[in-house]
Amino acid sequence: MKKILLLVWLLFVAPLAHAGMSLSPGMVAHTHADANTGGGTLALSGSLSSTKAGAAGYTRKNPNFLVKDNIAAPTALTRDTCIALAAPDAGALMVRVFITVQVKSANAIALRNTDVGFYSDAGCATVLDDGTGGGVSTQEREFAAVAAGTIILVVNYVYNIPLPSGGATIYFKMADDIGNQGVANLYLLGYHD
Repeated sequence: MKKILLLVWLLFVAPLAHAGMSLSPGMVAHTHADANTGGGTLALSGSLSSTKAGAAGYTRKNPNFLVKDNIAAPTALTRDTCIALAAPDAGALMVRVFITVQVKSANAIALRNTDVGFYSDAGCATVLDDGTGGGVSTQEREFAAVAAGTIILVVNYVYNIPLPSGGATIYFKMADDIGNQGVANLYLLGYHD
């Protein structure tokens, strides 16, 4: 009977009595501090937070996302010109951008478009293959000749764009149809690290 009670105590009572206690000297703790921890699942019952410093002018909203404190005037994307957007921090892995696109008339019946491409090089030759489709394409039909420059469509996009490497600069280029009336602006909203 004593053996059975001892076995029950060892199997059920002892683990509960020691839950949450620190390890004895010389015991190794599993910390998830490096890539060699062997995988598996880490289940948390509380919140996860980060004390990692972010770029100046950004506030951490969750463990891996920082929001720009003040959204400045937009960066105007100039037709057929490669525009650079430097990552706000060397540890940035992805940027969140707000792109507003205007498709405008050109005083002739036609399909009008304004496109913004995402690129990984300063010459805007290599499309950023990032799972976002490499950019945005916005189209609207000018059904009747309307005075050139009249806005016929406005679309706003929010994109999380993975950077080609941590802290990399990415590039944007706006193009439009032969009417040359399109407009696009870019706002940097935040970044993921």
